[in-house]
Amino acid sequence: MLAAGVHGGEEARLGLESNSQARRWWREGKSLGLAAFLVISVPATSVKRVVMMRNR
Repeated sequence: MLAAGVHGGEEARLGLESNSQARRWWREGKSLGLAAFLVISVPATSVKRVVMMRNR
């Protein structure tokens, strides 16, 4: 029982460490993700407009 508790604590500690790393990645990645989203979405909307213009 005690060994299982120690093992669980170790897992929880590792989980917290990876979670904080994930948060750091998320904070750094948010600006990159936003930039990528804009780069992807802006050409897509302009392509849609061109296609709509052609369809008329």
